[in-house]
Amino acid sequence: MAIGVLGGTFNPIHVGHLILAQEIRIKMNLSKIIFIPSKIPPLKNISISPQHRYNMVQIAIANNPFFEISDIELKSDHISHTYKTMQKLKMQTNEAITFIIGADNILSLPEWYRWQDLLTECEIVVASRPDYPFSNLQKLKTKIPQETYQKLYRNLIEIPLVFISSTTIRQKCHQKNPIRYFVPESVREYITKYKLYQDA
Repeated sequence: MAIGVLGGTFNPIHVGHLILAQEIRIKMNLSKIIFIPSKIPPLKNISISPQHRYNMVQIAIANNPFFEISDIELKSDHISHTYKTMQKLKMQTNEAITFIIGADNILSLPEWYRWQDLLTECEIVVASRPDYPFSNLQKLKTKIPQETYQKLYRNLIEIPLVFISSTTIRQKCHQKNPIRYFVPESVREYITKYKLYQDA
């Protein structure tokens, strides 16, 4: 069996992330899902510390034996490039790696560091995301090699769509609106305790 890898800022992690991970693990018959919070993502500005984001993921998945967390990117002082992370992860496991990407991020793939090598060396799963139909993949057809396109296309996985985003949750926190049910209760308590996302 292979392991699944789900990277991201998780700013914060929410129920949509957890449903996605569970559905992909079952549908792809993966032994486990490893969550990897990014430390310095190349395409985003992050308002809170990597340690807070790591802690929230850790408590969100604590009761699921098929979910793990890795601090492999938090240990690095460099920008969190997925390809480099996968190379490090390969040195730590004998299992095949399946990298999970949401359909909302697929169009930015050609901007990623050594993305062609990433697709060559790892199995890639594209998970459905709200407002990002798989038909968007057609926009990549003329930008990437045909073999690469086919590899992406054969691993399109439909999951229950949860119209929740980390951006929405941050906005609710800033506006002092409730986020109960948007995130696990343990994460909600953590956000409240440390007064996260209250600034603009």
